[in-house]
Amino acid sequence: MIKKIIFDVDNTLMMFDKQYVECYQEVLKKNNYPCRYEDGLKIYQSIGRYEDTVQRYEREKLLNFINDDLKTSYTLQVIDDLIDIIGNKWINKVDSYLVDILEYLSSKYELNVLTNWFTESQTKRLENVGIAKYFKEIVGSDISDIKPNPNSYLYFTKDALPNECLMIGDRIETDIQGALDVGMHALLYDYKHQYQDTGYDTFIEWQQLKDIL
Repeated sequence: MIKKIIFDVDNTLMMFDKQYVECYQEVLKKNNYPCRYEDGLKIYQSIGRYEDTVQRYEREKLLNFINDDLKTSYTLQVIDDLIDIIGNKWINKVDSYLVDILEYLSSKYELNVLTNWFTESQTKRLENVGIAKYFKEIVGSDISDIKPNPNSYLYFTKDALPNECLMIGDRIETDIQGALDVGMHALLYDYKHQYQDTGYDTFIEWQQLKDIL
């Protein structure tokens, strides 16, 4: 029996748009660094490489990685400003059906969030669109490990068995297979209709969860 449902954030609860590279540019401009689009894009791409090489998000380690990776000399203020601006500007209005389904699911299950970014930033984003209230815990990878490290999912098994937990996300490797590998259930949010023949349990529209759960 499912007791906990764990949601991913980007392209699951909130759509992610690469136009937000402009936020990186804004941070660079604020801190008096070159701020062309390609400068912001390089930081965005470097952060992706950081995720592939470390276990957790740490401000100082992220800064050192970016500076080594890009041969730059950014200060820690750049990281702090990135955390802040992502929390306050990476905002897309959520689907009204999502709000309805969170209301429904929260009456039956404990809802949580597991995300690969700083907890503070992601919490602020969810607050800004009015859905943070549905989640008992919002856990970033500065608190738990970066997905798909097994420990990231197992964070939620302190008071529940893995097979009492369900992970919902849009990425097979980091959301679905990683959760399945530790014995959790998983549902793939296939909003682009890409994964119908992959063998994973999928859904396309949020309304479907009322029939599934």
